[in-house]
Amino acid sequence: MDFQYDDINIVPIQKDHKKCEWNNYIPHTTPTHPNKEVWAEMYDNELQDMYLIIRRNIENKFPRKINWDRPSIFNNLTTVIYHCSSKHIDT
Repeated sequence: MDFQYDDINIVPIQKDHKKCEWNNYIPHTTPTHPNKEVWAEMYDNELQDMYLIIRRNIENKFPRKINWDRPSIFNNLTTVIYHCSSKHIDT
């Protein structure tokens, strides 16, 4: 919400929002306090699948050796996907 300031009061400005017309739209999916660890635990299988797909593609296209056993690689991928996601936890 935006605010308009005058000399005496702070007045909130209401903005009109267009309703999303996407058929896969889920309203209010972001929790108040998102927790990456809980999210990553719920989507562990999907994250592992994405990790393997990305790893396979990189290994096929770039012959340079990468130490894929480093846990930081998977953790960094999880962080990127978490920050790009809606934070929705499908229970």
